[in-house]
Amino acid sequence: MRVKQVGNRSSHAHGQSGQVLALGLLFSVLLSLILVRFFYVGEVNHASVRQRHALDAATYSGAIMQSQALNYTAYLNRAYTGHQIAMAHLITMASWAHFAGTEAMRVQQRNPPASLIAMMFGPQHGVAYEAANMAQGMQRHAQFSGALGQAFKTHDAFTLGLLQPASQAIYTQLPHWREQVIRQVLQDNYPEFDFTKNNDQVELVIHEGNWSEQVSWQSASSLSPWLHELLNHYAFLSERNHTARNVWVVDARCPHKRHELRRRGQTRLDEQGLWRSEDTQSFHALRANRWIGCYHREYAMGWAWIPTQSKQTPTGDFIDDAPMDFSQQDFWRWVQEKTNWNIFSGTTNPLASSWAKKDQQQWRGSGLGRYLNTVQPNTVIGFNTTLRLAGPQGQILHSSSEAESYFVRPIERTDRRKESNNLFHPFWQARLQNTSWHQRLQQLVGD
Repeated sequence: MRVKQVGNRSSHAHGQSGQVLALGLLFSVLLSLILVRFFYVGEVNHASVRQRHALDAATYSGAIMQSQALNYTAYLNRAYTGHQIAMAHLITMASWAHFAGTEAMRVQQRNPPASLIAMMFGPQHGVAYEAANMAQGMQRHAQFSGALGQAFKTHDAFTLGLLQPASQAIYTQLPHWREQVIRQVLQDNYPEFDFTKNNDQVELVIHEGNWSEQVSWQSASSLSPWLHELLNHYAFLSERNHTARNVWVVDARCPHKRHELRRRGQTRLDEQGLWRSEDTQSFHALRANRWIGCYHREYAMGWAWIPTQSKQTPTGDFIDDAPMDFSQQDFWRWVQEKTNWNIFSGTTNPLASSWAKKDQQQWRGSGLGRYLNTVQPNTVIGFNTTLRLAGPQGQILHSSSEAESYFVRPIERTDRRKESNNLFHPFWQARLQNTSWHQRLQQLVGD
């Protein structure tokens, strides 16, 4: 009986041990599956984070490249205006050279004499007029074939030779350049894939955003007002209009009138974007007779007219066939017969302008060209990217990113003035952006 009881206990113990072993094996298998699953999830998470960081880095790099292109365009446009201002200086220098040369001729002819100018308007005017003797032959420097004209031609070539080709390349090729940068950064982060083009393992899509909407070509005429404003910053390019009047009464019939010394000159940009410069100076002697009363008899002392297009004409009154000598005819009678000049209360130098037109130095210019600029103020130029990439065990992972170029005035500016975005100041920077998150935040703030 005891032997039999011992045997029953032994078989019962072996049964319990087998059950524990089966449960252990089942638990081990379940634990292995959980560990494998956790490992797979970790791999996917790691691959997803790696992909997101790589795409953010690539997208941000593309935005940096875009901002650099915008800043380069700003430098191009500023160089463009700099060349135009240089051209204005050159044509003005040529006008002054021609003016000085013709004035030297009149000093030599003593018509009018320097002593008369000094007596009428003061010694400073007489000395200045007499000093023109040192400018004999200066007219040759006003020729377009000379050094000034060739320098003008070189500056003028910047528009067609560099500005417009470079701006056109930026406008049309920027999306392509930006994509190249993005693909290169992704390639550096994933050397095991080929990012040169989309394939079964890689699919990169770049949504252009508002590039073509916010950057466009501007007409040349839109730049003219700003260039005219810039001229005011250069005394050499300012209007050269001065009138000196002697102090004593000349004729009792017109006691309010005086002899006048009129200096006139200006450098301007016409509607076609072409420069021109003119300079004249005349002594207007007050005369009187019984037929027309008091009038001004003009003695041209110096003149210059330099256009860059044959259709340009001097400012004010002039005629094409004004005589160079009035010794055989009365000035006032000739004016009445041949012109409609106001010799009673006029303010210009029509005779000097006529001689300047007859003695003009013709230059050539291509005029202003189109340029790139932003369309709307206070905007950004953004784009977004999406990447489809083969992950662990063939799992397809998707990521998206967004970046933009924005215009911000340097905080170092002490005037604290606001400035709308433009392509004349290189203040463009880059940043990552999340438009959907930003819109939701605005909604929450609004609510």
